[in-house]
Formats: sequence, structure tokens, C-alpha cells
Amino acid sequence: MLYTFILVLHIAAGFTALLSGGFSFTAPKGKKFHNTAGKIYTLAMIGVGSTAIVMCLMKYNPFLFTIGIFSTYMTLTGYRSLQYHKAENKPVLIPDWILLISALILAAAFTSYLIMQEGLHLQGLQPVLLVFMGILLSMLLGDARMLRSFDKQKKADLLRRHISRMGGAYISTVTAFLVTNIHTEPVYIAWLLPTAIGTPFIAYFIRKFTYKRKTNRQTTKARANQNTLNEKS
Repeated sequence: MLYTFILVLHIAAGFTALLSGGFSFTAPKGKKFHNTAGKIYTLAMIGVGSTAIVMCLMKYNPFLFTIGIFSTYMTLTGYRSLQYHKAENKPVLIPDWILLISALILAAAFTSYLIMQEGLHLQGLQPVLLVFMGILLSMLLGDARMLRSFDKQKKADLLRRHISRMGGAYISTVTAFLVTNIHTEPVYIAWLLPTAIGTPFIAYFIRKFTYKRKTNRQTTKARANQNTLNEKS
């Protein structure tokens, strides 16, 4: 009964994330609608990840656990990157270190348990799950380096991180939907297709908005220089 209730919450959060995430990515960035949809998407993704992890603890399901850790970590770090981007002063990084260490422990424990439970064989979903865990571990190591040298981070770097993490979390949700509802042969097509399609879109948005900010800064600087010259003359 409890498992069924959590499953219903998981499905509801998943559909909410799919809808709000689609609205957030297509809406004009920085506008009220984008911000509202983004907040709903963030909360829904946290719901998706947390319910997935709880269900996996109740019934062993490596697929759910992988999606849960992956999507939750990417959502939270993507949200935090936006907070960094808006902050005037250096933010407190203790919550980020706690999140990173927690995700590292969960990912390492899950990978070890998966190999101990099923053995190391490159069949079925195991290769895909191990690849996703490898990507997450690589991401965690990169984030550790970023946090250690946070003062060197530029606004554009934080904006790129926000877009890539939120986009990656959305891809994981689409992946979960396809894997759960659509059978493909071989099975890893449903796992990898959303990533293959979504990654170019993420790269496009990163280039679009970081280039736009760079152009705006250059325009502002040029106007300031021109005003200075006019005042001197």
C-alpha cells in the first residue's frame, strides 16, 4: 500500500516535470513565466528523484535508483548554479559539499552493490547503468574541483552549468518515461536516444545565452567608453 502511494506520487511528479520543464525551456529566458515554470520543474524533479530512491530501497530496482540519483543531483546543482549566478557575494558552499559527498557515497555504494548482486557482465541494462554511474562519478569529481576553486568561476561558467544540469535532468526524465513505457530492441536505444537528441539542444542554448551575455557586456562597455570620450571632448 505504501509502495503504491509513493509510486503514484512518483508518476505525478514525473508528468509535472515533463510539462513544466518543456514550458521552462521554450519560454523566453529571464521572464516571469520561465522563472515560475522553472521553480515548478525543480520541485517536481526533486519529487521524482526522492520517490525513485525510496521505492528502490523498498524494492530493489537499479533502473529507478540510477535515475533517482542522477536526476536529483543534476537538478539541485543546476538550481544552485543559478543562485551562484545571481549572488553578489560568494555564497556559502557547505550545502554543496554535503550534496556532493552524499551523492558520491550513494553512487559508489550502488555501483558496488550492483556488481556484487548481479556480478560483472556486459549484458542487458548493466552496461548502461554502469555508464550512467561513471558519468555521475566524473561529474562529482569535476564539481569538487569547481568548489575548491570557486573564486575563479565566471558568471558565464555558472550559467552554462545551470543550463547543462537542468537540461540533463530533463533528459533523464524523458529517458525514464521511454524506458518504462516503450520497448526497444536492443534495450539501450531507449536509454541513449534522449541523450543523443537532447545534447545538441543543450549545446545550442548554452551557446545562445552565453554569447548573448558576452555581446551585451561588450555593448555596455563600448557605450561607457563612448560616454567617457564625449565627456572629455
